[in-house]
Amino acid sequence: VSVTVKIDILNIRGLYEASYWWNKSNGNFTVELKNVIIQGIAKLQVGRDGKLYAEDIDMDLTFEEISVDFTNLDSFAMLFQSVINSIGSFLFDSIKPYILKEVNTNV
Repeated sequence: VSVTVKIDILNIRGLYEASYWWNKSNGNFTVELKNVIIQGIAKLQVGRDGKLYAEDIDMDLTFEEISVDFTNLDSFAMLFQSVINSIGSFLFDSIKPYILKEVNTNV
């Protein structure tokens, strides 16, 4: 079975804690992804209990734009945040295989 889901805007909210040479910061963060497309394929099997189970799940996620916002950052960390926002798609693409591996393993 295959599935495609399109999400115009996906908001992710969480908490962060960062420490570096001279400072520590923590607070809320948000990530906004625009024009997200999630595609997946899986095999469906009937279990011994008669329920339908998905196995061999393979998923992919793409988006057009990413924006990251961390609260309570000092000026150095704000510079880091602006770099993340400017290369966000490249950064996400570099860690996407690890994220998808976790999703595919744990779904």
